[in-house]
Amino acid sequence: MAAIQLLSAVPLLKYWLMPLSWRIVTSHASLIPLMIPSARASFEKVGGRQLVGGEFETMEGAWAGTRIVVHEFPDMETAKAWYNSDDFQPLVKIRQRVSTGNLLIADGF
Repeated sequence: MAAIQLLSAVPLLKYWLMPLSWRIVTSHASLIPLMIPSARASFEKVGGRQLVGGEFETMEGAWAGTRIVVHEFPDMETAKAWYNSDDFQPLVKIRQRVSTGNLLIADGF
């Protein structure tokens, strides 16, 4: 019973998952190296951290995209606030010009 109480007291982290396909448009290619450090600074500012970012190999099924990004946040509210923040929203517009993909938030353990 003590183990169950201990587990229920542990906060569930939230994970931000982005499978991306870069579509490099010559006019926008120079934006990517500028965008990544700014994005990293913006999520670290709110207590987030990047766990995964780069190429991957699909072991089963089909997974769209050429890269995957996984960020960890303390809670759902922080993850959503970061996405909607004045720091990150300009970067979203840049990312949408140079990549396609999906964006998910998932509970952790």
